[in-house]
Amino acid sequence: KKPGYPATAKVGDTHQTLEGYTVEIIEYTDASNIKLKFLDKNGAVVKTTIQAARNGSVSNPYHKSVYGVGCYGEPTDDWITCKHIYMTWAGMIERVHVVQALDKRPTYRQCSIIDQWYNFANFYEWAKYQIGSKTPKWQLDKDIICKGNKLYAPEFCAYVPSQLNA
Repeated sequence: KKPGYPATAKVGDTHQTLEGYTVEIIEYTDASNIKLKFLDKNGAVVKTTIQAARNGSVSNPYHKSVYGVGCYGEPTDDWITCKHIYMTWAGMIERVHVVQALDKRPTYRQCSIIDQWYNFANFYEWAKYQIGSKTPKWQLDKDIICKGNKLYAPEFCAYVPSQLNA
């Protein structure tokens, strides 16, 4: 902030996002570096710019933006580290919830996912410690531990080589 120039925003200002959430500025360093808190039950805090706050383009990490049912959450690692596991997670959501995918593989129509795994950060915390989760050509399998299982959950899922999964 330069002397004689008013700040473009201040702590406590609120804005609406395009997703329909209200956010509050909780830290203001300069126009390119602010922290917003989502005023919802999760209260996520994100770093962004004042321009993004004003035009509403800030995304709530708990918004169900993945096929209308899953959210990104707040993983403990950066995107580069998470990306491979995220693709597996998104594929799981797609297989269970996307009509076109279900039409191709109707056996998934009876499948479901435990509630906690609709939040990618929760799935990631489980997956990153699983053998094969970061290995190319290994796949998430829901019924190798318990034949015929239809629930994606930690006690039933494992990563297996694609040849074994086929």
